[in-house]
Amino acid sequence: MATVEQVIETATEFMLKSPPGELKEVLNDIRHLLADESILNSTILPTFREYNTEQMIQVPFQDHAILITKEGEVFIPSPSLGTLNHTF
Repeated sequence: MATVEQVIETATEFMLKSPPGELKEVLNDIRHLLADESILNSTILPTFREYNTEQMIQVPFQDHAILITKEGEVFIPSPSLGTLNHTF
């Protein structure tokens, strides 16, 4: 029988290897497999953060978007603000 630590480690690995945009679906599948899903509470936030930065998730923010990266959050201006000159 697996220890709680082994279950957390395995669940974390599954979540981190989720296809892009499928993390919540994989998490729901993992929850159905566990007798007590509360054991995931300690790993959910750090795992989501790592997944989001690895996958460079884009999230809406007001009229713009924020790209989540390892270097931090990057503001993406809306087209109405003009275009970005990539030659600077």
